[in-house]
Amino acid sequence: MRFGVIVYSSGDLTKVKLVIPEQLALKVNKTNDIEISLEDGHVWINSPVIYLQHTKSLVNISYVVVGNILSFQQDVNVKTVQETLIIDPLIYSTYLGGSLLAFGKAVAIDVQGNAYLTGYTKSTNFDIVAGAYQTTLAANYDAFITKVGTGGTSLVYSTYFGGNNIDYAYGISLDMQGFVNIIGETLSDDLPVTSGAHQTTKDNGFDIYLV
Repeated sequence: MRFGVIVYSSGDLTKVKLVIPEQLALKVNKTNDIEISLEDGHVWINSPVIYLQHTKSLVNISYVVVGNILSFQQDVNVKTVQETLIIDPLIYSTYLGGSLLAFGKAVAIDVQGNAYLTGYTKSTNFDIVAGAYQTTLAANYDAFITKVGTGGTSLVYSTYFGGNNIDYAYGISLDMQGFVNIIGETLSDDLPVTSGAHQTTKDNGFDIYLV
């Protein structure tokens, strides 16, 4: 999790605060990263990269947590510098989707900075790359698997994944060889199943699938 903040020369960094819902646990770890405990996992906010806009000089600033409020502690020497501070600048931001509903549910990042996304959509014109495994929407909702290149300017690949009924995807990961794994649930009885798979036919209701 990252966020960008600009503090102009007339501003006060110590007044920048992030308020976390009280039911979530918030703490600073030994590497000055923030850990937010959720009901089903954790979110980490890495230690901020902060520099002066004009000189590009790095500034030593750390997080401060009081209760459910996250703020910044600024080096006393920086307070006298009349220059704009840049905190974790936005690297890229982009839309992904079509003309109907699309839900992004998980993302994984590789060592090169490529982003792997999964979720589900009912758009027939979702951002699909030519030559994809599945280029058309199969039913009401299909899962999607998309790789966004470093910098967010292009899609390396993007495909639907689904069968003759609803298919949701909730999680994505990369293995040691760089292969993508997704997990979700489905009502489709015709999802592609590999030979010798643990379960080759669908049971009643929603089944879990792993790709």
